[in-house]
Amino acid sequence: MRWRITRFWTSRDILEAGELARRVHERWLARALERGTPYPRIPVRPMITGGFAPMMSRENGVKRAEQWWAAAFKRMDELDREDRDH
Repeated sequence: MRWRITRFWTSRDILEAGELARRVHERWLARALERGTPYPRIPVRPMITGGFAPMMSRENGVKRAEQWWAAAFKRMDELDREDRDH
């Protein structure tokens, strides 16, 4: 069965969600740039060279990726708490 996203959401709902995501990202990016916040860099690997497939296919590849993302989000949460405390 092919699902159409419009079955659950109207075009307006989708546009509003996109606008909200853009606003949140804009606010986060502006704050990070203004303060020079040391947010973790997101690693990038060109798809033409296989992207992250070689790492993910290793025995502990998925676990390693999950640990990296967990640490990155924890660091962001800590920075957000510091912002609220000041």
